[in-house]
Amino acid sequence: MARILILSEPSEHLKPLWSSLAANHELNYVQNMAEAMEGLQENKFDLIICSAHLNLDDNKSIFDFIRSVKNNAELRGIPLLCFSKTRTAAATFLNSSTEKAALLFGADEYLTMDSFCGGPEKGACEGCPFLEKLCNFESLRHAIEDLIDEGAIGICQRPSGTDAVASKQKITVSLVQA
Repeated sequence: MARILILSEPSEHLKPLWSSLAANHELNYVQNMAEAMEGLQENKFDLIICSAHLNLDDNKSIFDFIRSVKNNAELRGIPLLCFSKTRTAAATFLNSSTEKAALLFGADEYLTMDSFCGGPEKGACEGCPFLEKLCNFESLRHAIEDLIDEGAIGICQRPSGTDAVASKQKITVSLVQA
């Protein structure tokens, strides 16, 4: 059983994913950077999942959070997954840049709900009538658990920077194909 810290706003449309993960793991939800950093200092976690498009407090971005985690010697070994679930038109346009920036700042993986969506309108999870019936939350759960397993054997403790982006993009392909 892994302990997972989830930094995200409350989300009805991800309940199937969180329920699936909660069956085998301990989930701890926080909604801002201060709560996340406090939780990470007080507890041991096996994985951090953070919303890629989350607006954090004090004019901070998710990149500030990633940098804070990866610059902390005690926390940098925890695998960190950025997850993009709801994609507005602007977020869809910026997604490639957001992914590259997240990986450069030190995220170990970047996944989008689109990779697991079974509905006819990819990128439109919010209010999608196909969400619980067609989206493959099982595959998404397996991709997340694979990242936990990789972290447990030290694979996610890679160097940051340009070389890390190339190796992380290879892992993205294998996770999407899972």
